[in-house]
Formats: sequence, C-alpha cells, structure tokens
Amino acid sequence: MGRIESIITAEEWQLVSFFESEPVLAYPDVPWPYTRAEFVSQSEGAIVRCTIHPSCNDVTVDIQHADFKFTFSALALRDIVYSVVDGVETLELKLTEHISTFLTLRPLITIRQERRGSRESQYEN
Repeated sequence: MGRIESIITAEEWQLVSFFESEPVLAYPDVPWPYTRAEFVSQSEGAIVRCTIHPSCNDVTVDIQHADFKFTFSALALRDIVYSVVDGVETLELKLTEHISTFLTLRPLITIRQERRGSRESQYEN
C-alpha cells in the first residue's frame, strides 16, 4: 500500500466555488489545512453538507432531499481533487490508487464510483 498524503490537493477557494458557500470552520484561528471545514450547499431542492478535514484526508457528504438521505464517509483518503471539465465542477475523492468517487452538484447531483487501472475493472459482456 502506498503512502497516504497528509494534505489534500483541493484548495479552500476551489471548495468554496464547488459548494458555492463559505465553510464553517471548527477552529477559525487554525490555518485551513489543519481545521475541519463544513460546507453547506443547495442543489435541485436538496441540501448538501460536506465536512472535510484536509490534514487527515477525511470527508463526509450528506445529501438530504425531502425524506431521502444519503451519507458517504471516507477516512484517510488518498486525496481530494477539484476539476472543471466543460464548465462542470467535480470533486474526485480518491479512495485508493485505483478507486475514486466523483461528486458533482450542478447541473445535477451525481455520485459515481470508478475503478481504473486494474484487471478487475475490465469487464466484458
């Protein structure tokens, strides 16, 4: 198993852009990478809460819409990476070297998991 990075790649301003909200910091006097940040966003009538602890590489995503609730938590991620492709912002939560979960909020909330770079991920029908 490879070394786990100690700080995520995504920067605070990128997360502010992605969630379209300023984070609530658990410890406002502590520099960004060493505090816990909670972002709250709304998309498609759903409330999205994401708590990130950059120096621990921990993330929890809660999505609530009416009576439906989805929660995803990951500890000691390899990385959290922000990207924009064709105007769509995406957060990639790198769980392992080969497995990532991708989160988009706009234009639609989507969560997808991808396995790549290994023989198990190549399926034939």
